[in-house]
Amino acid sequence: MSIDDLSMLGDDQIDYATLSDETLRELALGDDLFVANSALVTLAIRHSKLAAPLAWDILTKPHGDRYLHAAALNVLFRMDRKRAVDYMIRQAQELDSYVLNTLAEIMLENHDYFKSEVTLPIVRTVIQRMQQCNSDTKWPDSEVREKFLRLYSTKHT
Repeated sequence: MSIDDLSMLGDDQIDYATLSDETLRELALGDDLFVANSALVTLAIRHSKLAAPLAWDILTKPHGDRYLHAAALNVLFRMDRKRAVDYMIRQAQELDSYVLNTLAEIMLENHDYFKSEVTLPIVRTVIQRMQQCNSDTKWPDSEVREKFLRLYSTKHT
């Protein structure tokens, strides 16, 4: 099936497991963001060498929405931590609130990794942003905020 044929299908109509890595890459850069997200995640599940560079492209170029960017940040952290940390250091202050929630979840799940001097700027920035949220803030999620601040505030403020 060609990319044009696939682009006519909905996310639930595509059998991602049967597609080549290159086709998945093209879909991940396409206009249907549900399909793009599924294609990116499929590449990551396969441990494809295309997944991390694709996630980087999604994060650093004006493509996709907050949900695709959150998925890309997860993929990049799982597959290329050094590049993910570089991105986090540069972008933590400016991240969309939903992507910030994903960053905080990554930091909660990998808290031992975020104890190093290299990651300290990320920790401080996310603490600051979390503290600026109020009870009406939808993202970051209140449970994520509370867990994050409980784990990181006492150690890094």
